[in-house]
Amino acid sequence: MAQVARKKTRKFLFQKLFARLFAEIDTQRFQGAFFDDIFEYSLDEEYLEEMYNSIIENQTYMLSIIKIYAPKFDIETMNKANIISICIGICEMKFLKEEIPGKVSLNECVEIAKVYGDESS
Repeated sequence: MAQVARKKTRKFLFQKLFARLFAEIDTQRFQGAFFDDIFEYSLDEEYLEEMYNSIIENQTYMLSIIKIYAPKFDIETMNKANIISICIGICEMKFLKEEIPGKVSLNECVEIAKVYGDESS
């Protein structure tokens, strides 16, 4: 039986949100492109669905938070990978039903930005 991996699910969530910037997503097809049941882990489906929907529903709020706390950055020109990483962290801390310590959410957010962002991330 595959182990549920939250860290891998966060990375998949990031990729799904990033892909959404460019086109509508067929969730089954998108997920199938990444997984052929050959991995030793599986996605945390409940977390993935809750986070994805919450980020989409609350994106205006999260962008306003970024504008308030990062006033030197123009949200329009800011690296989209950084914005998505920050939104994942904010969403975990503010909207996720499961309680995750803030330190964990922030550390994971930073790790995702390091993987997918640029040098300034």
